[in-house]
Amino acid sequence: MINTFLITFVSIPNHLNKFLMDAVFYGIGDACQGLFDLMPHLGNIPNGLIVASILGLFFIWTSRLIQYRNAGDNE
Repeated sequence: MINTFLITFVSIPNHLNKFLMDAVFYGIGDACQGLFDLMPHLGNIPNGLIVASILGLFFIWTSRLIQYRNAGDNE
């Protein structure tokens, strides 16, 4: 199935191939435009949320590692 897609995509004439690639990439850009417009207004809030979630997950993971180590010492 993938080989059929590649053969079909490669065998398209060059001007149509360029048109399809432009349509795909411009479509992705147009779909994300709302997010791109919103990001300057959010400032560092997304960065803070990502850092806080990573730190939270790190502390949860570390506490579970300590629990498993203590459970192994008790056996």
